[in-house]
Amino acid sequence: MSKISEGIQAILALEAYVQVTKSPFLHAFIHDIKRFVLYNQLVIEQAPLQLYCAALLFAPENSITRRQFRHCIPPWIQFKPSIGRRQLRDRMRYWMKLKPRVQAPWNAGLQTLEGHTGSVTSIAFSPDGKQVVSSSRDRTRLWDAATGKRLQTLEGHTGSITSVAFSPNGKLLPILRVFNHWVAENDTNILWLPPNYRETVSATWNRSLVIGHSSGRISFFCFKKGANLII
Repeated sequence: MSKISEGIQAILALEAYVQVTKSPFLHAFIHDIKRFVLYNQLVIEQAPLQLYCAALLFAPENSITRRQFRHCIPPWIQFKPSIGRRQLRDRMRYWMKLKPRVQAPWNAGLQTLEGHTGSVTSIAFSPDGKQVVSSSRDRTRLWDAATGKRLQTLEGHTGSITSVAFSPNGKLLPILRVFNHWVAENDTNILWLPPNYRETVSATWNRSLVIGHSSGRISFFCFKKGANLII
């Protein structure tokens, strides 16, 4: 099941091939399967048989995939006793056998990228929209935007990363960040910040750094290759 990203690519190709005007139901079915797989790709990779339990059980009520395969949900989850006006004690006894209430349609969220162990501090799309880079207090990761596959984990940083960016040609930039009152490029300190220039938030783009301060002031810096300050 480690090839889930290849399966998602196949679904995307099939969705693009089937014309909605000629086969509207089939196209809707494939689109729903795409949503279903993207939403549940983590559990598909880790515990494939949960497709018949958690994945179907928590899919939206109006999901075509759920309606098509609802008979595959195990009976011990699907069983809904008729409890009428029974005592609260009897209700509690059957509580775990009731199916949870779920949303009706799919929501706007396509997928969740799992992997960071700390809070995510920065995220950016590549110029072509095909990749996403995210930074956290643990590591910086590169993802495939279509499938959610983790493409690369960037190692070597000893501190947290607060900002990441792509260059206009789609390559990852050397990471400028503010850490321990220093502007650093990757792990090299290049500019010390005095107290009235220390950041509350920062962002980078194409070797430019912008820093927001608690005073309400915003400072812009631009660095040449080789970390030479020019502004």
